[in-house]
Amino acid sequence: GYDPTFLWRVHYASTIMTYAQQLELQIPKDLSIICTDDSPSAEWMVPSLARYQVQSTKIIGKVFQAIHEMLTVGPISHSRTIILPDWHPGDSVAPPPAS
Repeated sequence: GYDPTFLWRVHYASTIMTYAQQLELQIPKDLSIICTDDSPSAEWMVPSLARYQVQSTKIIGKVFQAIHEMLTVGPISHSRTIILPDWHPGDSVAPPPAS
């Protein structure tokens, strides 16, 4: 059956994947895993992890854009900046069941 699991850290996924193997569960057939962070090891796991990744260049770009604005325009309003992560599909997620 389709049972997605969302995990915060990649090292949690490796623990779940190892435990699932001991229970003879297959990923993604029996359990889908999606991580909300990234690690270089995620690409090399079998199956590769579906995950979100925030490029550090996006964050640095936003910081320097705000600094440049403060230096050229003056004080800026305190506003929130949303940085959306990139989606890396991986092989750890099964398609949803047919209706």
